Parts: sequence; C-alpha cells; structure tokens
Amino acid sequence: MQFTDIPTTTTSIETFLDKDLENGQRFYVMVEAINAAGVSTSLTSDGVTVDTSPPRPGAVIDGYDKDIDYVFGDQNLRARWFHFQDLESGMQYYEIAVCDSRDLNNCPQPYIGVNLATNVTITGLDMESGVHYVFKVRGTNRVGLQSETTSDGFTVDFSPPVARNAWVGEGAIHERYQADSSSIKTR
Repeated sequence: MQFTDIPTTTTSIETFLDKDLENGQRFYVMVEAINAAGVSTSLTSDGVTVDTSPPRPGAVIDGYDKDIDYVFGDQNLRARWFHFQDLESGMQYYEIAVCDSRDLNNCPQPYIGVNLATNVTITGLDMESGVHYVFKVRGTNRVGLQSETTSDGFTVDFSPPVARNAWVGEGAIHERYQADSSSIKTR
C-alpha cells in the first residue's frame, strides 16, 4: 500500500496514477493521520467502482405487447424497450424520441426523460401520413455514459382502405343463392 504525505492544511488531494484503474473494479482510499506525539488513526472510504464503459444497448419495439408497422393517423404512439444493461454502475435514466427515419435529426418528439420507465405512450404529435418514423431510446448509466438504439419503425397512415367490389361465389359475378349451408365463398 502506498501512502502520500500531505500538509495538515490540505483538505483534498489529486493524484495521477501510474496505470489506469480496471473497469468494474472497486477501489478504496485509506487516510492515516499521525499527531506530533506519533499516535495515529486511520479511516477507509466505502469505495468507488470504476465504470469506463457505456451501457449495453437494448432493443426497442414500436407498440407495447407486439411490434407494429402502421399507425392510423393521430393514434397514441406506444413503445417498449428492454435489455439495456450496465454491470458496473447500473442504469440511471432513459430518454426517448420519435424521429423521421429518413433524417434522424428531424424529430417531432425530441428526447424526453422518462426516468427508469421501460415503456411510454406519446400523444398529440403532428405526424405526416406516409412517413416512416422510429423510436430512439438513449440509456445513461450512473457515471453519465450513454448508448442508443432505434426501433425498426412504423408508418403513419391517415387514409382508410378503399372499398372496391366484394361478392359471394367463386365466379366473376355475385351469386344470390347457394346450396352449401356449411360455408360461403367470397371474392
């Protein structure tokens, strides 16, 4: 163990190490005070864990229970994320944004903090029909390092389907009557 002598008027010290501390390891500081009579007492810190790596990014799904590919008009947007992990210091918070997939800097919903929640519902956004959007989730660990991941996205659709023709029967015309009572064939 290496000790550094410091003057009695000093309340803090910064020391540069000969080699880097290992990521994920816990280190302790021990202070020993010696009076003029040579009597000493010591104190040890509760330790600090070194974290030099960002969190492992997780996965994001558009929707809550299952991944969706289309959203009708101004429907509420939902997302869920999982498997972000930081083994050294742990996750501190998440942020989420909704962005145009063609330009990830064009975000109708810029990043908002959601603490440690792992799902969100967003309402009231001005979305364009036919545009493909993605959720971006950014996770931050307790020392401020971040990782980000993006969903596979969804397309906004304001238009209902266009009805064409529907008829009963297998042929090219609608059949008004049929003898089969167990099924109906439509086209």
